[in-house]
Parts: sequence; structure tokens; C-alpha cells
Amino acid sequence: MEVSWLSYAPGDYAAQLEQKVASVRSRFAGLVGGDVPIDVFHSPTEHYRQRCRFAVRWFDGRLSYALFDRGGPNVAVHDFSLASRPINELMPLLMEELRRSTPLHAGLAAVHFLSTQAGDMLVSLIYAEPLPPCWREAAAELRASLRLPALMGRAKGVVEVLDRAWVTEVYSLPDGRQLRYRQMEGSFSNPSAAMCEHTLGWLCQQASLISAECASAQNEELPQLLELYCGNGNHTVALSQYFARVLAVEIDRKLCEAAVHNLQQNGASNASVLCAPSGKFCKRLLHKLSKPDQSDGVASLHHRERILSRAREKAEARARQRMEAEDECDDEPSWSVATDWLWDEGEVQGQEKVATSASSICQSKAGCESKPDPGADDCPVQVLETGLDATSAPAAEGEHGAEDHGHETTRVAVESTMIAESSARLAAAAHPASEKAGEINISMEEKKSAVELSILSDDAAQWLAEARSRPDAVLVDPPRSGLDSDTLQLVTCYNHILYVSCNPEALHADLTHLSSTHCVRSFAVFDHFAYTNHLECGAYLTKYRN
Repeated sequence: MEVSWLSYAPGDYAAQLEQKVASVRSRFAGLVGGDVPIDVFHSPTEHYRQRCRFAVRWFDGRLSYALFDRGGPNVAVHDFSLASRPINELMPLLMEELRRSTPLHAGLAAVHFLSTQAGDMLVSLIYAEPLPPCWREAAAELRASLRLPALMGRAKGVVEVLDRAWVTEVYSLPDGRQLRYRQMEGSFSNPSAAMCEHTLGWLCQQASLISAECASAQNEELPQLLELYCGNGNHTVALSQYFARVLAVEIDRKLCEAAVHNLQQNGASNASVLCAPSGKFCKRLLHKLSKPDQSDGVASLHHRERILSRAREKAEARARQRMEAEDECDDEPSWSVATDWLWDEGEVQGQEKVATSASSICQSKAGCESKPDPGADDCPVQVLETGLDATSAPAAEGEHGAEDHGHETTRVAVESTMIAESSARLAAAAHPASEKAGEINISMEEKKSAVELSILSDDAAQWLAEARSRPDAVLVDPPRSGLDSDTLQLVTCYNHILYVSCNPEALHADLTHLSSTHCVRSFAVFDHFAYTNHLECGAYLTKYRN
């Protein structure tokens, strides 16, 4: 296994890591004080990747896995020492089966493996050509032969799922907790389980310091946490016990679904997930924080609740009228209720911005060609938007017929459960595509969702109402590009910043900007990418006290 981007030499691992750490020390010398130790977390030297993706190519007339190098899938491999042991054991067995089955190897372009420390495994076969009619039957035989927990096939516009599209991982934390996570196929999950446990342990240590410091200064009241780029709730679940309330923001719908599930599964009832672009959310929150505080506490909150209560009553009345008019809806929906967020970024009947919790939204169709697994307990997060906060494909923005009446529109991020198809008529009754100016305007994905909104405004409205007076802590885990300008400006408002970065260069630029308002109290290096030039870093910053 020789590729230009990997220097695989287990005997030389310690020296390679020290060289990377020395580079980080030099780069951050002006930002991390000499009295701040840099914690270094080592990676296992082999079999540390739980997630691997390989191209599939023909080499000398023989089908094989391939690694990309120098612009193409040029390096044939039969195993991969960095991959987990279960992946290594499965690789040759799977390839032999693929070689023997024409329906399975015709047009095959890649194979993705997703394994876990808990023993779960999902294999995805990626095709550059349409799947043949007999693919599912052949795939079922393959799955049975290899005893695969889950198997998927992907081609353009088609996703075939055998059993489920996720795996279950279990992380053990230094404090003795064991946390269970659902990790979605096709969405981000941490490739190194061992390093993820180190990262969670370090974050919990910093969160404990934040919690103790804030409780001491706030009459034993726990702090609040805003988390941006929360993914599947990986950090959210572990950190929730240190905070009174957590709002986690993520743009990827599938990751939001997983985050809600993971929070529920681990009993983290004080956290809510908002499915929205982090940058746009930060821009609107910045706007709120920059406005004069004209609220008068509980009275203002109760007034906002009355406005949203009227909107709820109208929606429920329309739903009842439609149901009474149609006798076809015989099935009773099975509700799975948990709190999420409704956020009006404009003005509702001349009032200020409001955020409320929402629950109990049902979706009757998955919207893809593969049928959902009837045994899966998925609790997907649905985002219903009429404006810029679309979190699906770009084409979804404004494509459902919402009319612009010159007033701001409402986004709704809510949890949903799969229900009987006959309940879908509720959607059109509950929320027509366009409402009169001055009412909450929510567009629906046509014939997809059955909806009953139960407005539970206390949590969300209170969180935003306290945003100005409770800038306790913020956690960011951005993409490689780092923080956008709005997010960077927002985090300067917070007293405590936890920053996890997969790109030291972007982290350095952001910490340079933050150095005028904050100082680094803790710094850590996590070797998620052993034998490469990449490192992941963590920084804990606190605001200067005037």
C-alpha cells in the first residue's frame, strides 16, 4: 500500500506525530501562552478507521478495490491496515462475492464500509449505471451469505436499502458513561472511534470547568450552551449534562434526525436540535443581539405565546374541518413526540422575532424510491421552509409555491414519525401553501407530510429571550474552511468558547481574530489522521474581563 498522501510506518508513528505537534506549537506560539499546556492524544497505530471508502476498478481483468492517488483510483488494494479489523476481514470475502455476481458488479464504482466498535456494519455499493431489476434479489443473497447487518445500493436517483441506512456506535467516556449513537450512511461520522472518545473526554473536562465557573457566578445556576455544526449530536449528547439548556444547530437533515434520536436514546432531555444553516442562524441571532432590549420579561413572553397560540388554533381548526369532510382517513397515527424548534425570523403581526418549540409532525412518505424499513424507529427531522433557510438541496428553496406578501416567512424545524399514508390529507388542511399577510405562512412539501403542530413555546422562546443576558458558552466544530464572518462575530459575544477544528490553518486564522476578546485557556491535539500531515485541534477560550 504505497500512496503519496500516506506514510504508513507503525514503527515510526511516534516520530511522525511529534513532528506534527512541533509544527502546531510553532504555529500557535503567539496565541497559546507558554503557561497553557498542549494536551496530545495519540492514535492507535493500526485498525483505527471505522469508516472507509474505496473505488472499484478492473486491474488486469480482475475486479479490485482501489485507492485514489495522483488524480485517479490507481492503487489496487486487497486489505487496508488503517481500517478496523471487521472491515479488513470483510474486504476479501465481499470482493469474491462481487466478482461472482454480474448483477452486483456490473457498473460498480465504489464500496463504502461503515463499522463500529459495537460490532455493527453497513456496506454501501455505489454504481455508475442504473441498478438491474434483479439487483435486490442478488443483494439479499449477498447479505445472507456474508451475514451483513445492513446493505445498501446507490445509483443515480435510486437508493436500495436492505434492513437500514445507519449503524449503532457505543463510545466509552473517561467518567464511566457509555453513550450510544446512531450514525447515518452518507452523512458525516467520526472515522476514528478511539480519537472520538478522546475528544469527548477532553470536551467534557472543559465543560465541567465552564459549568463550575458559571454556577459559582450565577447562584448555582448551570450555564446554557449554543452548539453550531452539531452533526449527529456527537458532542451534544456527551456535554448536555453540564448545561441547563442546549440548542444544537445543524444543516444536514439526516444528521438532525440522528441527533434527535441520539439525544432521546441517551436521555438528554435538555437539548433541542434546530435544522438550519449555521451561518444564517448566526446572522439572525446577531441581529437580535444588536437590537435594544425592549422586552419586559415574563409579560413579553406570554404575549408572544398568545400570538402563536392563535396561529396553532387556526391550523388545528383547518385540520379538523378537512378530516370531518373526508371519511377516507381510517388509520390512527402513532405519535412520537419530542421538542424541536419553530423560529419566526420576521415579524408576526408586528411583533419581534419569536422562537417556539414544536412537536408531533408526521410524514407519510419518505420521498425516495426505496421503501422505509417498517421496523426502524427513525424519527426524522423535517424542515418546512418558505424562504432562505432551506436545508435540503438548493432546488428546494421556494419551490413549493409559497407567495411573497412582503412580510418575513416562518421556518419550522420539527421532528416527525412515519405514519400511515392515509393521514397525508392533514397537510393540505393544516397549512395551505399561502396565508394572508399577517398570519404565519408555512409551505408544505406537496403530498408528503401530514402535520399537526403542537406549539410548546416555553423552551425555545425563553432561550432566545435570554440570549442577550445569558451569553454563557458556545461550541463550534466547523468544516475545514473554519468560521464564516457572521459566526465568528457571534462567538465573540460568548464568555466561553469551545472550538474543535479539523484544519489548524483555519483555526489559527479564527483564533487570531478572537484574540482581541478572548484568551486560550486549554489546547489539545487529536491525531485523527495518523500517518498523514493532518491534525485535529481543540481550543477552550474565555472572554477577557474588563
